[in-house]
Amino acid sequence: MSDCCFDSLIGLSKKNFACFTDTRPPGYNRSDSGYHLTDTDFGLTVMDQCELAGWTLLQSAKDQAIIEVKEDLRALLREKYNSGISPFNGIISGLTSSGTQAATKSTIGLRIRTKNQKGAVLVIKKIYLGLNATGQQSLTISSNDPLFEPFTISVSSQAGLFKENDPLESVELPLYSRTCNEKWLEYYISIPRGGSMPLNNKVTCCGARPAWLNHIDVSGFEADDSKATGGNFSSMAYGMAIDCYLACDELGWLCEVEKLGGYYVKSVFARAIQERSAAIAISALIDTIQVNPCTGYQIENLMGKRNFLNKKAADNVLWLSQNVPNGVTDCFSCKPSGTFHRSKQLV
Repeated sequence: MSDCCFDSLIGLSKKNFACFTDTRPPGYNRSDSGYHLTDTDFGLTVMDQCELAGWTLLQSAKDQAIIEVKEDLRALLREKYNSGISPFNGIISGLTSSGTQAATKSTIGLRIRTKNQKGAVLVIKKIYLGLNATGQQSLTISSNDPLFEPFTISVSSQAGLFKENDPLESVELPLYSRTCNEKWLEYYISIPRGGSMPLNNKVTCCGARPAWLNHIDVSGFEADDSKATGGNFSSMAYGMAIDCYLACDELGWLCEVEKLGGYYVKSVFARAIQERSAAIAISALIDTIQVNPCTGYQIENLMGKRNFLNKKAADNVLWLSQNVPNGVTDCFSCKPSGTFHRSKQLV
């Protein structure tokens, strides 16, 4: 999950500062919103008087502001809404068997299918492989999403056991696609069977209904290829299990929604980052031990502007939490007794 669009929402400055003692970073003036940390009204405007490592100060303030604004918005959204994703962190499919599962086709594995759920993602941490033979296997993950690029992972099996395989990094499978026009978005986790037979574990067993069933359906299959062509699907897991969890990209919609109720959502979010960045930069200037024109005779003005900027940033974050557009994310659901009121917040 990535919030990379936030990094370029605001720039550090539109101009170079000759008085800065450190090196200007590449992309210092890039701003997708048109806002910069040193703008007149909502930024820090005294930097051209400062002989210090200004670029480092500005970049550090911006990085910290992005973290804080995102966390503040997440906190407000979680207070206002219920989670739209049922908590799950565990193993899908059993790790016990009574023998082998008869298979005749060349490929075996698991099919994961879901109806589009915006923001939701299945994160796979480990893959268990149970075969009646010991060896190395090339596991393929593919999808019916035309833009999904299949990839392979090297795994191993140990005869008669469920061998744990830990990928170099977690595998994230988004549960939403703009480009899949099928009824279900599907992922296929498979291996070529060769001459081996899978252990006869089941996808689900007795007991309580697992939380993952609220979001995905999992079946075992044997088929002619890694995309489950001509597949036989069943409740048997064909010797495979996945250690995984469900997560949701709670703020991803901010990178996609442009305009809402006359306001550009990205601009409101960018303004909040700009204001909080400037406030953090002001704090850094006030706390510096060196004497310079920035801190020598403007302490009261700087503190007053810092308070103003923090208040404006908080107002913009609150507005965003109160004006989440319908249908942009499935990470949240309305609380049964909650009534939400939209407020007007000028950028």
